[in-house]
Parts: sequence; structure tokens; C-alpha cells
Amino acid sequence: MVETSLLLAIVGVLLAVAIPTFMKKVRVSRISEAGEQLDRMYVGILAYHGSLQRPDAGPRMGCFPPAAGPTPAVPTPAGVELDFGAEGVPGAETWRALEFSPRGVVRYSYSFLPAQEGCEVPDPVPPVIVRWRAQGDLDGDGELSTFERSASLDEGRLVPEPLLTAHRRTE
Repeated sequence: MVETSLLLAIVGVLLAVAIPTFMKKVRVSRISEAGEQLDRMYVGILAYHGSLQRPDAGPRMGCFPPAAGPTPAVPTPAGVELDFGAEGVPGAETWRALEFSPRGVVRYSYSFLPAQEGCEVPDPVPPVIVRWRAQGDLDGDGELSTFERSASLDEGRLVPEPLLTAHRRTE
């Protein structure tokens, strides 16, 4: 009887330590989705901005596609599987141009927010020429966590800000 009580006490202590640690690891892995996908989106933005586009005025570089997102429109804790470039998805043309379509389930909504679409550089040039954002509600309480990256222009080159900004990182 004493052995059983001792065994149950040990198992209880182990569970009291293990369950919160496990839940924290699950939450951290879900939060990491935002940073990883924003990094992938930046690669697409950089490639698009540095490639030759063909607007009506003739071939140009240094362009941005139209703003897109949030996609999906509402983030959910369970996540959704969505082809961002599929017909009927709002902003699909932009997501295809940026070659951005996360694989598998996404728990965040993603947005691409250029200061100006097309190839004309605004005058004066804004300090931030483009932003890209992820917003999620991992615990389903209606409070959104927001992760954002941005870039500026330096002599026509796209220069990313070094930091990923986060607001209500874990809600």
C-alpha cells in the first residue's frame, strides 16, 4: 500500500512538471510558424522586386505586386489548409507572384502591404516601402498576436529591417 502511494506521488510530480513543459513546447512550435513563413515571404518579395516585370510602360525592375491579405481572412487556433494561389482566394495573384503558399495547416493570417504597388517609387520615398505580417489567435480568445517584418529602399535596393516585431507574442 505504501509502495503504491509512493509510486502515485512520484507519477503525480512527474506529470505536474511534464504537462506544462509539453504545452509550452507545443505553443512555441505554433508561434514559430509566423517567423518561418514571414522569412519565406521575404524571399519571394526580394525575388519579385529584383526581377524584370513587364508593366504597360515597358520592362522594369524594383516593382511590387498589389497588397494582399489577410489570407486566410480569419486565423483559427486549429488552423486551415489553404492554397494561397488558388482561384477564388483573395489576393491569389499576388501570392502567386511572390511564390508564397505555406504548405500544410496555417494558424495565422498573412498580409503583404507595399507602400505603393507597381514600379513607380513614391516621392518622397517612405521610410518603410513594404511590410509583411502574420496575425494569429492561438488560444481562441479573440486577441490577435501580430508578427511583422518590413523593408526600406536604399539606392533602389530592398533592405530588410533586422528585427521581427511582435505584438502580443503569446496573447
